Amino acid sequence: MDTTTGTDLFEELQEYHFAGSGPRDTYTRLRLLLERVCRQMTAGAPLQFSNLFSRLNYVCQQTRLPAGTAYRIHTFRIHANQVLQGSFHPTEAEYLQDLKAICDVLAHFYGARVPAALQALLPAEDIYKPGYRNRDITHERIRVAVTAVDEQYIYAFDEDTPSGEPIRIRYRDPESTGDTFAPTAAALWQGCQLNLLDVRVDADDIYYPDLLVLEPDYLLDISALAECMKEYGDHPLNYLQSKFEPPKNTRHILLGNAANQFLDEFVNETADSPVVYRDTMRRIFRSLPFELATCADLRDVEQEHTFFREAQVQFNNIRQVVKTVFPSRKISRENGILEPNFICEHLGVQGRLDFLQLEPADNGQVVIELKSGRSPFPESNVELIGRNHRSQAFLYQIVIQKVLGVSFRHLSTFILYSKYPDTNANLRLSQPYMAAIREIINIRNLVVAQERSIANDATGEATRQLIGSIHPDTLFNSGTTHSRFLEQYIIPQLAAFKAPFMQSPPLVLDYFYAFYTFVTKEHYISRTGDTEYDTNKGIASLWLSSLEDKLEAGEILPDLTILENRTAAPVPVIRLQIPDYGTDFLPNFRIGDIVVLYQRNRYTDNVTNKQVFKGAVEALTPHSITIRLRYRQRNPAVLPPGSRYAVEHDFLDASYAAMYRGLYAFLQAGADRQALLLHQRPPEQDPAARLTGPAILSPAIADIVLKAKMAKDYFLLIGPPGTGKTSIALKSMVQEFYAEPANNLLLLSYTNRAVDEICRALDDIDGQPDYIRVGSLLSCEPCYRERLLDNVIAGCDTREQVRQRIQAHRIFVGTVSSIAGKAELFRLKHFQVAIIDEASQILEPQLLGVLCAKDAEGRNAVDRFILIGDHKQLPAVVLQKEKDAELQHPALNAIGIRNRRHSLFERLYRLHKGGGESPVWGMLHRQGRMHPDIMAFPNEAFYGGQLQVVPAPHQVAPLDFVLYDAQEPVQQWLATRRLAFIPAEKRPDAGNNKCNAREAEIVALLVRHIYDLYRQNDLPFVPEQSLGIITPYRSQMALVKHRIHDLHLPALNDLTVDTVERFQGSQRDIIIYSFSVNQAYQLDQLAHEAEEDGLLIDRKLNVALTRARKQLFITGNPDLLARKPVYERLITFIRSRGGHFVI
Repeated sequence: MDTTTGTDLFEELQEYHFAGSGPRDTYTRLRLLLERVCRQMTAGAPLQFSNLFSRLNYVCQQTRLPAGTAYRIHTFRIHANQVLQGSFHPTEAEYLQDLKAICDVLAHFYGARVPAALQALLPAEDIYKPGYRNRDITHERIRVAVTAVDEQYIYAFDEDTPSGEPIRIRYRDPESTGDTFAPTAAALWQGCQLNLLDVRVDADDIYYPDLLVLEPDYLLDISALAECMKEYGDHPLNYLQSKFEPPKNTRHILLGNAANQFLDEFVNETADSPVVYRDTMRRIFRSLPFELATCADLRDVEQEHTFFREAQVQFNNIRQVVKTVFPSRKISRENGILEPNFICEHLGVQGRLDFLQLEPADNGQVVIELKSGRSPFPESNVELIGRNHRSQAFLYQIVIQKVLGVSFRHLSTFILYSKYPDTNANLRLSQPYMAAIREIINIRNLVVAQERSIANDATGEATRQLIGSIHPDTLFNSGTTHSRFLEQYIIPQLAAFKAPFMQSPPLVLDYFYAFYTFVTKEHYISRTGDTEYDTNKGIASLWLSSLEDKLEAGEILPDLTILENRTAAPVPVIRLQIPDYGTDFLPNFRIGDIVVLYQRNRYTDNVTNKQVFKGAVEALTPHSITIRLRYRQRNPAVLPPGSRYAVEHDFLDASYAAMYRGLYAFLQAGADRQALLLHQRPPEQDPAARLTGPAILSPAIADIVLKAKMAKDYFLLIGPPGTGKTSIALKSMVQEFYAEPANNLLLLSYTNRAVDEICRALDDIDGQPDYIRVGSLLSCEPCYRERLLDNVIAGCDTREQVRQRIQAHRIFVGTVSSIAGKAELFRLKHFQVAIIDEASQILEPQLLGVLCAKDAEGRNAVDRFILIGDHKQLPAVVLQKEKDAELQHPALNAIGIRNRRHSLFERLYRLHKGGGESPVWGMLHRQGRMHPDIMAFPNEAFYGGQLQVVPAPHQVAPLDFVLYDAQEPVQQWLATRRLAFIPAEKRPDAGNNKCNAREAEIVALLVRHIYDLYRQNDLPFVPEQSLGIITPYRSQMALVKHRIHDLHLPALNDLTVDTVERFQGSQRDIIIYSFSVNQAYQLDQLAHEAEEDGLLIDRKLNVALTRARKQLFITGNPDLLARKPVYERLITFIRSRGGHFVI
């Protein structure tokens, strides 16, 4: 909780002003200060804010800031952005006006006096010159923040034109929009943002937009939005219902996948390599073997024959369209773009279409969407296009206009119904009109308002009513659909969807709604971002964060040039050259990362005004990056060789989709599994169970494995740092359970890195049992790739062989999310045991899809589960504030659910911990990593003295550095001390709160002497084993690397300098920890505190301290750190051990 006062802020403000930094550094720090203030002022607000404009505007309204002051602080906001972009160079007078604006708002917000030293500098007169929009042009886009709404107008503030009073926006305009956006206006709330598109301003300064887009930073998928537009009616509830639908693996879905492959093949066909049906079907089988093998429809002989017959028809129809219809309509496959992706902030949507042709313009510009299913009833009317398909086409047309500047009136959009051979029936022209586009955008706005309502539903009651209103009377609002179709298909589907809600007992529903609202809020923030003090999270950061912020965070690689373009190959890859960004740049990219690639030749280019290519990092060196694209591109013009490019991280919704489906699976789970998870029955044990597998390393591990085997429902294992929870305990459990031939094992973890560790443990088992890893190629260490599912079944020629190959394996390994993406696995395999590592980092809804899955016979797909974790190390990553995740619900509180940020592991442990160990849980006590001197503080402070040494050889041996320079105090200290704290003074001239130059100097000095000690003692220096450096900020990481680089010692260039989050699961002989705290407010960001058994535990600090095997050196500002009790205790503890050393 931020307890910063007005006095603290004015002291900080004086420090920034008198530091004498240039305008860029000063404005950066002033802007961050204002952002932090606004965040503190909105800590209890029931809103999400995607940018400073919306947050600041809300604070101004809530605190009743005078109009003139509000104008000036927004002027400062704009000036700060312009300074960062290099487009504004303030004069001294302009800077002092901006400084005065900051002073005035701090004085107003906190009731504090402006310090005399600052007051003497500030101008006596205020500048107040509110701007006005040009009335002679149509404004393409205006972003506003809403303050109020009445029957005719929306009242708001213009982001780019500061004013003291709100503008008026006419949303009911008989000449254009009519009443289309009246439902949107009714759903608005104070503080929400709108994009006004194609706006004219009249003589009275009233804004008349053609389109209104609510919270445009919340991107909706175009396909999902289009499915809200049904023949029987348009409604945002269709979107809500679709979130719970499990991924379908039916004959029709597979046929659609095949049709898309056919189009890809024919568009990319060459004269020397003609497309042949049988070869194409083989390639489809190679790309979808698991899906084809597990499709229940294809088990029926008649449906199997129908599938292949229909696939042949689709193949022939698509071939005919590409070869004959395309040329007749001047559609050039050579100039086409397959599967182009677009992100449209203007409209708040994103999507991927099937085929786009933009060049040459005189041949016509074309969009084609492929649909393998039926056209609307009656099929005999070849001019009909499904309302959902038409809506999708309209959206793509206007998206291309907004992103690429191609007028939708000049863009011919076709729906290709590939089921039909008649060329008059299969390629149908979709004619757009603005009235329909407004209707779609209005539904989009209502979906966003609906999601926001669910996210902020503290009790779940409003969400219950929403789901309760999913009913034919609500959804059937068009009056045009054939009633027989509704009665036979739609009404039964709605009834089936509602059945679990109608049949579930109250506690089950309470649990569902509590976590559904929590997950929805997480999802909302992940899309819009919720600006932290020094960073912006979420997909919206792709366009809201400045280039400078992205570079500082290492989240962008700009100015790339093409070295090799093989995007037309069957495995499409592109290799790009990375320029020299300087030693201060620290990229945050790794092999396997999901990324977006786009042309970036101007400062203003970003993902919202360029075509986007999605892919994954295949290879990465300091000088080049290789990206494997999702779709190949025959047209070389889409990636021109002379252009410059940028790469940024992509953001996926897959984990949220899995949580929604997992919650719905919980509603459908058997009563016994629901009762177990809700603590309505105790977990059972089998007292007759005995160990029958190979001999186990130690009696303590044997006792743990026996407890796990006795558990008939679940078992929890606490694995503190260095206790071998994966390499020893999990491995021993696998050996024991695998010894019984009837057991199938599912081994899961949260991260791919941890799954690599599980694979390593499996490979260490005598005999190396066969196992299958579920996951992607690039996210897997190369040595385990042969175990990947796709590679294991690569040699299979039939679906039956695939099934047999899967049935023959008894161990399956993967991340929780990768298994959730292969839910059909549970139709083929029943698992007697699931062992879930890193369980304390996994939220409850993330596990429900696995724990509530059903096998082919309708039983629990997993009989028992074992959760391994440590609730005193890093928790699950959660975006929303801890207070927002708290739950005030007596029935749920009684079963341990008090804060939804906590893992299932933590909840079950707290329910069963009692006064000591029990049959339900166990704890590993012996750790073989830390020397006793390093273990002492975390053992006492966080584990209540329960940890013991193994002892491993290094835990009892003296330090390795026998030889050292006794004339060099630092080297002597390093050679003779296990644990030390080196104080670093705060430097007032620091240009960035996330950097501490003095600490970086200290770290570099320590590194140099440590390296010298290794050489003097003839010891091998192996960077990934010998030394690691932990620090919380990427800016400090870059500065530390820079200082180490200045030592001109090549052996040090490969040292790992990273955050504590990236170090979890790792260890080094020596760890250096740089706190890099420059302001008191950073202490709250640095710590992650929780109370356990009367101990105040800092989970981040625990992980940082326990990475070291032999020595640990810490540097930081003691005066600042002492404000946090746990840090004060740490420093006092080190001092008491003689470890306080001043350099």
